[in-house]
Amino acid sequence: MSAFNVLTAIIRENFAKSTIGSRNRDFWCKVRKTKSSAKFVSNNVDGVTDSNAIADMFADKYDDLYTSVPYGSTEMDIIVKHINSGVVEFNYDCVINFSDVEDAVRGLKPAKHDGYAGLSTDYFINGCDELYVHIALLFSAMIVHGIVFDDLLVSSVVPIPKSKNINCTDSANYRGIALSSIFGKLFDRIVLRRYTDY
Repeated sequence: MSAFNVLTAIIRENFAKSTIGSRNRDFWCKVRKTKSSAKFVSNNVDGVTDSNAIADMFADKYDDLYTSVPYGSTEMDIIVKHINSGVVEFNYDCVINFSDVEDAVRGLKPAKHDGYAGLSTDYFINGCDELYVHIALLFSAMIVHGIVFDDLLVSSVVPIPKSKNINCTDSANYRGIALSSIFGKLFDRIVLRRYTDY
């Protein structure tokens, strides 16, 4: 059975379950998702046909784009001094607790991926209390020791078509979106919620 036939069978089964279970909202939600998620993926971009070569081409393109602004150490020092002059000294609590993590997880959108570690927001949304405790301990340790693990800082840039009715064989018709670490999103939410007044 081809991949297309398998996908069609899964979609039909989900529609049937939605209808049989009298979950009208689920049914129409699935209809909207099916209509909006029909995306064409081109296997030929700028004349390149190998999927690894296409990935490398986009990697080079985004590397050039995101490193195109020149900077020197003097300029960076001026920026750092400017930022530091605006930072207000305040007492902060180094302990991130269970409820901080739980609130941050509640703000996550379902079915979002980080693109690097292979994690999905669904893992956190459906996670158990022990997971939230361990995340709270991890974040507390990061704050106390002033160290951030490298995976928290990684973003994956993924090319997506700029609109539906474009020529997908031209790399100029794609824009890059950054898929950030889900741990980073959680940490950002906690910091913003706690210290937004500062």
